[in-house]
Amino acid sequence: MAGPYRPDYGGVACHVLFEWDKAYADFDLTRFEHAWNALITRHDMLRMVIDSDGRQRILQDTPWYRLPRNDLRELSPDQQQQRLQDIREDMSYRVLPTDCWPLFEVTVSELDAGHCRLHMNLDLLLFDVQSFKVMMDDLATAYAGQTLKPLELTFRDYVMADLAQRDSLQWRQAWRYWQDTLEQLPGTPQLPLADSPPKGQPRFRTVQGKLGATQWDRFKAHCQRLAVTPSAALLALFAQTLESVSRTPEFTLNLTYFNRRPLHPQVQQLIGDFTSVLLIDFQLGHGESPGQVMTSTQARLWQRLAHTAVNGVELMRELGRRQGQTRQPAMPVVFTSMLGMSLDGKAIDQAMTSTLGDPVHVFTQTPQVWLDHQVMEIDGELVFSWYCMEDVLADGLIDSLFQTYCDLLQTLADQPQGFDSRPGLPRHDWTVNLDGEQFDPQRLEAQLRRAPGVQTARIRVDCDSRTLLGELVAQPPNAVDDTPCAAQPLPLPLPLSDLPQLSDAQRQEVDLTWQALESLAREGILNTLQKHGLFSEAGQRHDLAQVMTRLGALPQFAGLLRQWLAMLCQQGHLQQDGQHYLTLPAQPVQATGETLPVAEWSQTLGTYLEACIEQHAELLRGDCSPLSLLFGNSDAVVKALYSNNPVLHCLNSALAQTAKALAGTRRDLRVLEVGAGTGATTRHLLPMLEGHLSEYRFTDVSSLFLTQAQDNFVAWPQLTCSILDVNQPVDFRQHPAQGYDLIVAVNVMHDAAHVTRSLKRLHRLLRSGGHLLLLEATERDSALQLASIGFIEGLSNFEDERSEDDKAMLDLPRWRTAVQASGFSWVMNWPQEADHSMRQHFMLARAEGISHLDVAAVAEQLEPHSTQWPLALRQVEQLFTAPAARQTPQQTSESAPLKEVDPALLDAVSQLWRELLGQDINADSDFFLSGGDSLIATRMIARLNRMGHSGSSLRNLFDNPRLSDFCSTLLDQNVQTDDNPLALARGRNELSLFVFHASDGEVSAYLPLAKALDMQVFGLQAANTSGTDSLKALAARYLHAVRRQQRNGPYVLLGWSYGSFLAEETARLLQRQGERVRLILLDPVCRADFRFDDRPGLLRLMAQGAKRIALPDDLEALPPAEQLSVFMSSATQAGVLKTPPRPQQAEQWLQRIKHLMTLLTRHSQPRQLDLPCLWLSAEGRPQHWLPAEQDWQEWTARAHRESMPCDHWQLLLDTDQVQRTAAAISAWLAATNKESHP
Repeated sequence: MAGPYRPDYGGVACHVLFEWDKAYADFDLTRFEHAWNALITRHDMLRMVIDSDGRQRILQDTPWYRLPRNDLRELSPDQQQQRLQDIREDMSYRVLPTDCWPLFEVTVSELDAGHCRLHMNLDLLLFDVQSFKVMMDDLATAYAGQTLKPLELTFRDYVMADLAQRDSLQWRQAWRYWQDTLEQLPGTPQLPLADSPPKGQPRFRTVQGKLGATQWDRFKAHCQRLAVTPSAALLALFAQTLESVSRTPEFTLNLTYFNRRPLHPQVQQLIGDFTSVLLIDFQLGHGESPGQVMTSTQARLWQRLAHTAVNGVELMRELGRRQGQTRQPAMPVVFTSMLGMSLDGKAIDQAMTSTLGDPVHVFTQTPQVWLDHQVMEIDGELVFSWYCMEDVLADGLIDSLFQTYCDLLQTLADQPQGFDSRPGLPRHDWTVNLDGEQFDPQRLEAQLRRAPGVQTARIRVDCDSRTLLGELVAQPPNAVDDTPCAAQPLPLPLPLSDLPQLSDAQRQEVDLTWQALESLAREGILNTLQKHGLFSEAGQRHDLAQVMTRLGALPQFAGLLRQWLAMLCQQGHLQQDGQHYLTLPAQPVQATGETLPVAEWSQTLGTYLEACIEQHAELLRGDCSPLSLLFGNSDAVVKALYSNNPVLHCLNSALAQTAKALAGTRRDLRVLEVGAGTGATTRHLLPMLEGHLSEYRFTDVSSLFLTQAQDNFVAWPQLTCSILDVNQPVDFRQHPAQGYDLIVAVNVMHDAAHVTRSLKRLHRLLRSGGHLLLLEATERDSALQLASIGFIEGLSNFEDERSEDDKAMLDLPRWRTAVQASGFSWVMNWPQEADHSMRQHFMLARAEGISHLDVAAVAEQLEPHSTQWPLALRQVEQLFTAPAARQTPQQTSESAPLKEVDPALLDAVSQLWRELLGQDINADSDFFLSGGDSLIATRMIARLNRMGHSGSSLRNLFDNPRLSDFCSTLLDQNVQTDDNPLALARGRNELSLFVFHASDGEVSAYLPLAKALDMQVFGLQAANTSGTDSLKALAARYLHAVRRQQRNGPYVLLGWSYGSFLAEETARLLQRQGERVRLILLDPVCRADFRFDDRPGLLRLMAQGAKRIALPDDLEALPPAEQLSVFMSSATQAGVLKTPPRPQQAEQWLQRIKHLMTLLTRHSQPRQLDLPCLWLSAEGRPQHWLPAEQDWQEWTARAHRESMPCDHWQLLLDTDQVQRTAAAISAWLAATNKESHP
């Protein structure tokens, strides 16, 4: 309802343009040129370029910068003005290439014998506001003939010192704060947009207003009485103005501020971009007065400013990474305050004009910003400007909004009582016509927000079902205070003396087991390091990076190895010295006599630990899956850890008895078990709750456990099974409307990335007063864990306080803090002692407040609305689908019935998948959602062929990525083994789309786009191209494959990057055969960019992909085989490959790429065809690439062109961008549908 489209914010240079009119009588161009070059020598940022990998590089030497001159002296006055306007226009919208020096333009237009105009175009990558003052001061010094002394530090030095702060506790705490904050931020203001997207180059305009000195002083005086800064007050008024027309009253604004940290006395003398941003969210719409909004804004500002150790630019990147598919990554509404900025005692305007005087023109623009509100004080007056991207917002909206803002500001300055009154701002009409009746969704949303427990609401109109869809977000749970004076202890459901305890014999068995396992684990960790030449002699020093290199450890194990080293420090083997660890002299070892008891569970864990220690090297390199060791061929280890040991049996019994006591006389109990796994706790609970249950929901992240539970608990009709991941937002429609009475979570919540966030998620599923029964290991320093299950992925991806020490577990005090912070009152824990030999605790807590909404009760309280359309309400965690859900690898996107497969074959292939993918695999697992890629697929197919399954092929895998489906193809010897075309997606739209491989010959990069397009998508991959001597011949082969899949046209062909040439050539061949074709070019490239001279040149070219691969400087000096080995190893370290392939396979892969690239460089330039063509360009192409137009010049006029705010690879690989790419393609296909049919 915010408009029919989202504007494209890219294609805009971030720069400022100044113009001064100067008289030669007091302005010497030669002196100015010398002064400008002195400035270049003094400041490293004026010699900066940006390489293709996005890194800034400082040039040590640059050519003398000569001022370009435009001679306008012979032109008539009108011609001269027109030429000056053309120069201004050109410089205003020119995008300077960032990989070429300089990133600035200083030119002169000669007007007559005595006058000129000085043009200065400065990229804001180089400057912030204070840098302009530094530049002007240094210019004045150099212009006066004085020498500019070299600085003691450079901007690069400052950046490196700032980056070093990341190791500080302050930075880590700030990062955690922002991780939590970003989770809850609403999106950008949803303002009324223009009916159609802006065409051509984005254009900007400025509207400006003033508040006289007397009025401004009165306004500031009242701000002082409210204890708010003028900047906070103006930001609040800006937010209230926007809210008057925003579709939603909750939104986030981007606050620009200038953040030069005092890391060196000369920081203030540097030129550089020290700009940062703060994200400030607003929750309006409750009739707040300006004073109230100002006060809350000031509090929010102080809170956010306390966590500025993390640069705001990093936050914007993180926000973009986390965004879900329904939210835009940009924050395009900005507030910039320069109030109070004093540069050497001068106000900002005075400082900027003291050297060259007042400019005759200033123009500024910023990418991905369509409204920037800037405020400053000039001569005691408030001057405020709105810099706006034109044709983005609804016609006339900027002018009316600006007038509203001016009127509000003027009123408050003249009538201070207005600070306490609700402003009567004109509001945008968001009503819609439903069957002739005007329906106001905002009015209904306001009613919903007044319901108990509701924080915010959103109404959408579903015209297809003729229904109003309402989404409700509950108030977040409030932290519970348990200080002695805060509340009385809650009554216990049963006497603690009734809870089971270990017998003396059991306690001894448990103690001996843990002691023996801990000792074995410590010894095993030390031996693993020493076997690799680490810490084997006293005095040896290594840092973490050296340890990881020596072990060949994958990056995800850095946290685990850091814990290893910390544990060895605690044990006295090592001593930490800064970033290094020093080997201490060996201490005499006394025999402890620690042997494992003969109990089966003890022996099983001992065998498991020994297997892990034996495989430490393979585990660290990623050559062995930790899950395969944990699960193996049976569940014996899992049972020994989580059920068949005395501690878990005792605590599960205590939990079950407590649940029965809580049930009382109820017969309608609703219970949710989270992370139920093998059902060990379920077996205790179900008999104890017999006669009390109306529903028992058994959940886990793996469908494997759900299948087993359905078989194991078939006698309990109340039990149902479903997937639930505590790290992902809850779908409340899958759970009881009344909420659960009990939630049980045993040894699962420590797996959460953020414990408190996930506990709040459980709170929202409980009815008010419901209980959480939690059982967790509470030993933080377990060598057993570090040596075994610590390798399992997920135990180190922490986003809460555990990221500070890399420890997966919480002790009892930390659990209590987390539980109470999540809105629960603490009832009890068992055992009562915080440090107990059981090393685990059962905890009971009660949900306080309302975070699970009674949707039916909310609906009953509503006033009748002005339409007969039914209202369907549901609770959601967030209105904006924020962080992108990581789809569970074991789940496929559709729940098709599993195919019947020979169990032995299924087990053999699943073992192979588990080995290659490092994931727990079951019959429903999807190969690609489980982390598979083309190289792994190739390896897997080769292994299967060696195992005798000749029916295995890549096409079968792409067509049948689910394990059971793929295995069924191995039983059918008649399955087609010709791999082209591969079926990448089968959507609801019957239209077929053919996509052509990239330079690596693979089509897996198209998988996200294929899924998003919801149509029939087929890929053409390069299986065997050795006999093909031209790209035209290759396209001819693909033509036959296309015809084999689709006999007749019309056809739709798509090529990305390298594939654009194949798609274009195949389209040419089809058109010659009389077929109708539509062609889609995704960021086409130039042939010259794929040229290489030799093998190292090819490898370096391949290293410049979506993920940069670092190659050694001496690559050319290595033997050819070692060159490829180094490349594959570096590619694995960079995360491009999961594991390096065998040398023979890697060589075959390289030779195929070499052949494909050679075919392209020999191919002729594409010639225009008379057919519909869509050309999507990425704005962030590598800077060293040639413009695509150089090869595709003839297509520029014919094609429908659109620009995408992303880089070359994000077009297909970024979750958000893929949705935009798919939307653009779908819209174009719909628009050109008639053209493709006769």
